[in-house]
Amino acid sequence: MDSIVYYINDVFFYTITSFSIALVSFVYSVVLTEPGMILNKFYLYLERKLPVLLFKPLIGCGKCVTGQVSIFYSIYYLFEYEENINIFVIISLSIFVFIIIDKLYTWLTN
Repeated sequence: MDSIVYYINDVFFYTITSFSIALVSFVYSVVLTEPGMILNKFYLYLERKLPVLLFKPLIGCGKCVTGQVSIFYSIYYLFEYEENINIFVIISLSIFVFIIIDKLYTWLTN
């Protein structure tokens, strides 16, 4: 019975964590970089000045940003709480949720 409770707890943790990471990454890399928004000038400046290999993971590609945030959060969580978490589940689920949010946002704004 305890293993079922731990499994449900893990699924809940991974789901909430991935959704939070995807939502923050979406707002940062898509919503705030649109024309007229607060990060648009920063986005355009970085697009001109940085090579593509640096620009995309920093702000240019939402899936790349989500992956980076997932990796950094997972590393932080490992060192801060000293608990083993499945990094690949968090990264994959975060990118998947980002894609869903992006498709929904595109559908709602068109």
